[in-house]
Amino acid sequence: MKQYRTYLNKIDGEALAIIVSQPASPLTGIASAIDWRLNSIITQTIVINKFNAEAGSTLLIPSNGKINTKYVMIIGYEKNCKTEITKAMKGLKIKNFCVIVPKQFKKEFKQSEFPADKVKEIEIGEEKLYIIKGANL
Repeated sequence: MKQYRTYLNKIDGEALAIIVSQPASPLTGIASAIDWRLNSIITQTIVINKFNAEAGSTLLIPSNGKINTKYVMIIGYEKNCKTEITKAMKGLKIKNFCVIVPKQFKKEFKQSEFPADKVKEIEIGEEKLYIIKGANL
């Protein structure tokens, strides 16, 4: 997990979306580093069965200043989760956000799927971090 902590300072925007699949626990990669920074609130929420990562389910958590976003959004993977992410960000009126894509879904996401003024893609081990600025939602 230590190697992922260096990437936490690259997260930028009003919200961070993390895509998960069932079973949602244990989190791995950069998601585990974020959970660690948030005092394991994501894992605790999963353990007490308040979030089960069903397709299309979402969990919004305030970051309380522990990472460089106001919110962390956990999203259960489904074929249309890109649409779910953009719908959620539009509903929250968020135009600058990040998305963490785990290795098993990496091939399904491309920069062009997030219409925005600027999209930066960062490889983090086997994962991807998208930094979206000025989303056209």
